[in-house]
Amino acid sequence: MNTRARVVIQITSALFLIFSGLAMVFYHGGYPGMENASHYSLLHNFLSDLGVRKAYNLQPQHTSNVLFILSLIAASTSIWVFFSVFLNRIRPGYVTGIITSRVASVGLLVLACLPSDVFFWPHRLTVVIIFATLGSAFLALSRQIQGNGMALIGSLFILYVLYMIFGPRPEAGPIFREIHAIFQKTVVYLAFVFLMYTTATTRNHA
Repeated sequence: MNTRARVVIQITSALFLIFSGLAMVFYHGGYPGMENASHYSLLHNFLSDLGVRKAYNLQPQHTSNVLFILSLIAASTSIWVFFSVFLNRIRPGYVTGIITSRVASVGLLVLACLPSDVFFWPHRLTVVIIFATLGSAFLALSRQIQGNGMALIGSLFILYVLYMIFGPRPEAGPIFREIHAIFQKTVVYLAFVFLMYTTATTRNHA
């Protein structure tokens, strides 16, 4: 792997973690049942709550919104470069991996333009597409790179998509909202930490 690609993946992945973390710090919009809460709740808020124009307390969240958009741009760049570098065109899974990773990368940019409080169903559909294509991309890459990490990350993305579609909705009760929120953040952050780890520890992926 060339040094430039390694640096881009590391920096953009780190920026995703930093920007989204800062967005949580600056979010003061509450959550269902606690609309006046002055903090972001890891148990009750979704990542998408960081990008809303008006939060549950009906107040604008300009700072967290901008930081969330920046985090999505960083995530999109990281995904695009990572799969471009690691997918080998002469090995199985290349076509599936490159197409699905591209769709996911572009989908993250589209998501930045679709705040969930304004475009709920387009936002939700975009999230499903992003998670499904990321899962497929990681599973495709797992056919080329030995180890269980890629397959695990890919499977978690797919499992979350299935839970989103067929599982109880967050509105069904507080416990289901907590499951959704925790599952979502766990999969996403685990994936980007894994990107950084894989990039740092892999010297020759071909």
